[in-house]
Amino acid sequence: MNSLIRFVLFACASLIAASAFAQSAQKVQLQEAVVFLRGAQLTGTVTLNVPAGDSEWVLSNVAGNINEQSLSVAASNGVVVQSASVSNDYLEDEALSPRATEIKRDFDAAKAARQKIEVQQAVVVEQIEMIRANRQLGGKEGATSAAEISRMFDLLDKKMSAALLEQNSLAEKLVKAKEQEDKLAQQLDEEQAKGFQPGGRVVVKLYAPQAVRSVFTLSYVVPDAGWMPSYDLNVSKAGAPVDLTYKARVFQNSGINWDKVHLTLSTGNPAQGAQSPVLTPWYVSLQREMAAFSDSSNLMRFKGAAMAPAPAAAPPLRQQALDGYVSIDAGGLDTQFAISLPYSIPSDGKGHLVMITSAQLAATYRYVATPKLDPDAFLQAQVSDWGNLNLLPGQSNIFYEGNYVGQGRIDVMRARNTLDISLGRDKRILVKRESDPAFRREPQFFGNDVRQQFGVTITVRNTRPDAIDLVVTDQAPVSRDSAVRVEDLRYGNASFDASSGELKWTLKLDAGASSALSSSYTVRYPKDEVVSGL
Repeated sequence: MNSLIRFVLFACASLIAASAFAQSAQKVQLQEAVVFLRGAQLTGTVTLNVPAGDSEWVLSNVAGNINEQSLSVAASNGVVVQSASVSNDYLEDEALSPRATEIKRDFDAAKAARQKIEVQQAVVVEQIEMIRANRQLGGKEGATSAAEISRMFDLLDKKMSAALLEQNSLAEKLVKAKEQEDKLAQQLDEEQAKGFQPGGRVVVKLYAPQAVRSVFTLSYVVPDAGWMPSYDLNVSKAGAPVDLTYKARVFQNSGINWDKVHLTLSTGNPAQGAQSPVLTPWYVSLQREMAAFSDSSNLMRFKGAAMAPAPAAAPPLRQQALDGYVSIDAGGLDTQFAISLPYSIPSDGKGHLVMITSAQLAATYRYVATPKLDPDAFLQAQVSDWGNLNLLPGQSNIFYEGNYVGQGRIDVMRARNTLDISLGRDKRILVKRESDPAFRREPQFFGNDVRQQFGVTITVRNTRPDAIDLVVTDQAPVSRDSAVRVEDLRYGNASFDASSGELKWTLKLDAGASSALSSSYTVRYPKDEVVSGL
C-alpha cells in the first residue's frame, strides 16, 4: 500500500513538474544579428535544466513575424528537439511599442488623477449637504437663541465658504485633468496606428534520456529589418584626396530590442529568392486590332515604395569609423561587414547609423556642365581606386572646404574606369546656352520633303583665379524613324556618340578665359508630317 501511495505521489509530482515546464517562459539572449539589405537573421541562446523524458518549453524574447521555414533550434548534451513552432500569443501590453507603453503609463496616471478629483468632488458635495442640513436644526424645538444664530453664521462663514471654494477649485482641476487625459488618449491612438511589431514566442518540445543542463541555440529570419548604405564625402580643397566614410543606416521592427549584439551587415537579400530563373518560349505573332488596355493598378502594385529622404546632414563633425573593428569578407556570394564591437538597435523602425569603414581616395578633379538641363557647372572628383571598397549605390553627404554642400549619390552601377563624385556647384564658372540665330532657319521645302536647320551656341567663362578642366555636354536629336533624317551635323572639336546623340567638349580654361562652343544640324522629314520632339 505504501508503495502504491509513493507511486501516485510521484506521478502527481511529475505531472505538476511537466505543467510547470510547459508554462514557464524562458528568455532567449540575442547574441548576433546578420542584417541583409532587406531582412535579418537573428541568433540567440538560452540555457535550460531539462528533465528526463519529454518536456515542453516556451521561449520568450524572440522576434515576431518570424519566417517559420527559417527557424532552427539546436541543443547540446544529447537533448533531442522534437519540434519547434512559433506562437504570437502575447499579452495586450506586450503588443505596444516602447513609446506607446510610455504614453499608456502616463495615460493611466492621468486617468487615476481624474478619478481622484471626482472622488474629492463627491466628498465636498456631501459636506455641503450636511452643512445645509445642520443650518435648519436650531429651529425645530422652538425659538432659536442668539448664541445658536451666531454659531450658525460662524458655520456658514467658515465651513460653507471653504467647501464652496474647494468645490470650485476641484471643478477647475477636473477640466484640466480631462484635457490631459484626452490628449494622452489621442497620442496613444496615433502611436498604436504606426503598426508596431510585437515580439513572439517559440514553443519547443524536447526529449532528454536523463536530466541535464543544455544550451539551446535559436536562429531565424525576420523580414522587418534591413540597412541602407550612406556616405560622407569630405574634400578639403580641389586637388586633395577624398575622405570617404562608409556608413549604414540600420533599421528594425522585429518586436525585440537588439541589445549589445554582434552585428554583421550583408549585401545579400534573401527576399529575392535563391532559385535561378528559367526562360520560357517567346512567341511572336501578327498584331490584331484590339481595344487599348492599361492596368495602372497592376503597375502600381509592383512599384516599390519610395524611400523617405534622409534628414539633411549637419555641419561636418568628424565621426570615428570602425576601421579597427570591422572585418570584410567578400569571398562568397555576398559581401559581409562583421563588426566586433557590440551594437544596440531598438525595435522602432527608425534608421540608426553604424560606421563601417573610412578611406582616403586619390582623385583627379574637373568641372562638368550640362547647360541644357542646368546652367551651373559642377565640381567633380574622379576616383580610380575604388573597386576594393565594396561600395553599394547610396546617398552621400558632401562637405567641401569645411562646409556642407548638399546631398549627392554614389552610383557604382554607372561607374566605368573611374567613380565620378559630384561635389556641388561652382558659381564662378559661368555657362550660357542659347539658340544661334545664324543657324536658325524657317522650314524650307524641297519636293516632298521639308528641311529645317537648328543651331546652338554655348558660352563658358572661368572667373576663378586658377586654370580648370571643364567638360561640357550637349546633344543632337537621334531619329528612330527612317522618314526623319538628321543631316549636316556640325559640332567643331566635340566628340559625338551617334547612338545617343551626345556631344562632349573637353576644355582647359585658364583663369579669366572664355570659350564659345557651337553645334548645328538639319532635320529633314515629309512635308505632310509633323515631327515630335523638336
